[in-house]
Amino acid sequence: MKKLITFSIILLTSLGAFITFTNESYKKNGRAGNTGSPGEATCQTGGCHNGTVNTGTGNVNILSSDMTGWEYVPGTTYNIRVRIAETGKLVFGLGVEVLNSSNTNAGTINILESSRTQIISSGAGRLNLTHMTGAGLTNDSSVYTFSWTAPSTDIGPVTFYVAGLAGNNNNGDSGDQSYTTSQTCTAKTNVGIQTPTAASTMNIYPNPVQDKINIQMNNTPMNQSTISILDMSGKVVSVLASNLDLNENQLVSYTRPASLKEGLYLLQISNRTTTKSTRLVIQ
Repeated sequence: MKKLITFSIILLTSLGAFITFTNESYKKNGRAGNTGSPGEATCQTGGCHNGTVNTGTGNVNILSSDMTGWEYVPGTTYNIRVRIAETGKLVFGLGVEVLNSSNTNAGTINILESSRTQIISSGAGRLNLTHMTGAGLTNDSSVYTFSWTAPSTDIGPVTFYVAGLAGNNNNGDSGDQSYTTSQTCTAKTNVGIQTPTAASTMNIYPNPVQDKINIQMNNTPMNQSTISILDMSGKVVSVLASNLDLNENQLVSYTRPASLKEGLYLLQISNRTTTKSTRLVIQ
């Protein structure tokens, strides 16, 4: 009986330590549903950290190097940066959501820092970009980067909801501060972007592509054009042609570049005045 009691005490002690450990690890890892978007909490109102949101001396900012005037072109991928800063803080976390006017997911968030960020779903089914454990261990500020692919058609305004946490890394809830911000984007008009489901000025077939990429311009000639393939972060990974004059209903064909791995890409035809793009699937 004495041995049984001793074993029970050890078991309960071990279980308590396990609960404490997993709970602390859970808090250090990012959580979905705390971006401050409509109907959601923040890092401090969601029960993770003490304090009042947006009352500290720091801030959170969302920036884009290639989305001009916060206007998106349907189907285009943009690079996004989130900077969280507060002097004296030692660890920084984030949560990001992109929602349409109905407060559901808009476009696609793409991971660029696989060792620092992750995509997880909130209870409402919204997809969040959040930090991973240890990702923001740095003094005074931290920058997270990701990319966002705009919806393939104009769906109206979309809003980035961002929460940033500035922590003191004391393994507790006290002394941390969270900040929120948002940025609304609208679809850019008269940019010449077409999608495969629209009355398209550009056809690609077959799509998905295995060997050959066949491209046909419909109704709209384009002179001195460059045909490029971009990955989903917006980086050009292959140039199929440059300084090319494309006539109305002209068909051009290219061999699939050997360097392209299976996946989703963006095929873009552009010149000095016009850009047209559509999604390209490589199998």
